[in-house]
Amino acid sequence: MSSTISPQGAAPIRVAVCHRDPLLRLGVCVALQSDARFVVGNDTQPADRVFAGASAVDARVLVADYDTGLAVARRHPDGRGPRMLVLKIGRAHV
Repeated sequence: MSSTISPQGAAPIRVAVCHRDPLLRLGVCVALQSDARFVVGNDTQPADRVFAGASAVDARVLVADYDTGLAVARRHPDGRGPRMLVLKIGRAHV
């Protein structure tokens, strides 16, 4: 993947990657880290600890497994939490 340079003066987007599948988590981190528009945090802790700690408090985007995404959404019922991308392995449920 080629690296894209952020527009001059634009702050990079802070992304927290909190997925239980280590291979998927690593792949997402590597893909995003190769792009200058993103600053990536790779966290293996449960969602409650991640969002109570400094590692992801200021993350604008969370990439998570279903359970972690659900836990974070419950902590932010007002919608003020990070934007989320939930990646689920297996059968999709809508």
